[in-house]
Amino acid sequence: EKHNALLKQRVGELTDCLATSEDDAREREDALEEKLQQMGVHLEEAKLCYNQKYFSQMEELKRVEAEKEATLNEMREQMEVERASFNERMEREERSKAEVMAELDSTGKHNALLKQRISELTDCLAKAEDDARERED
Repeated sequence: EKHNALLKQRVGELTDCLATSEDDAREREDALEEKLQQMGVHLEEAKLCYNQKYFSQMEELKRVEAEKEATLNEMREQMEVERASFNERMEREERSKAEVMAELDSTGKHNALLKQRISELTDCLAKAEDDARERED
């Protein structure tokens, strides 16, 4: 009987140990599930943030492209107006070489400014495209 009592005591100890281990395992499992849920929330937040940044960059890219196109169109129109005006003036009167060179110089300076602006917009567009590609990666 003493042996049975010792066995019962040992079984009770092992049962308590098993119950404690099961409780610990459930707590760890609950903690891991909570951590997994938190990671899922963080992942969704990161995706949302990425999508918002990507959308913003794409909007900026569209804006820069539209600005570049508008500048190009303005430059083309202005060049056509200047060319037509120049041709009309040449037909109406004979100009001296010095007068013509001065007008060409002014037009060249203006075109250089417009080309510089286009270059700036092209650089900005390239940067926005690079940023967008980096966000996609």
